[in-house]
Amino acid sequence: FVDLREGVFKSLSWSPGGRFLAAEAEGDVWWIYRRDTATLVLTSVVTSSVGTAWISDSELVFAPVDGGLRLMNLDQANAQVELLDASVIYRLPELDSNAALVFFGRDPNDPTVPDGYGRLLRLARGAQQVETVGQVPVALNGLRWAPGGSLLVAFQGAVLALYDPSTGLGFPLPMTDVVAYDW
Repeated sequence: FVDLREGVFKSLSWSPGGRFLAAEAEGDVWWIYRRDTATLVLTSVVTSSVGTAWISDSELVFAPVDGGLRLMNLDQANAQVELLDASVIYRLPELDSNAALVFFGRDPNDPTVPDGYGRLLRLARGAQQVETVGQVPVALNGLRWAPGGSLLVAFQGAVLALYDPSTGLGFPLPMTDVVAYDW
């Protein structure tokens, strides 16, 4: 067991090979740890991100609160590359089953997409252009990606619900109470 004291974490995500752990704390802060035998060593802190996605065992994509989409390479001294500029606000990046990055975007100058909503977008590996997958703005509060980036999950009021990311339509699962879930 390891005692992590940097915050009360609401989400944990291991890199594909298990070398790194991303831990989300309140305030959209992500603490990144490297596994070193039986211990976890703090490697990086992402001070502002609404979601993260592992695209390799050492590369993490994150969506800064102020906009843009960034890639951080933990094997190269946490070097960062801007994938998409900060003129658009991106949220909840995830790697889908085709190894493309899916996420939600909102242009702050577009009055048809309110704050807290986004349209489903996709960026194929090596592509230069973002593809719009969903035309309907989706309310993003409380949503998390299911593995494979094809469904969204929300745990609200002791009910687990599944959502279609392109339309925002969802339905609660037929159960009376949920304490925790895993895939």
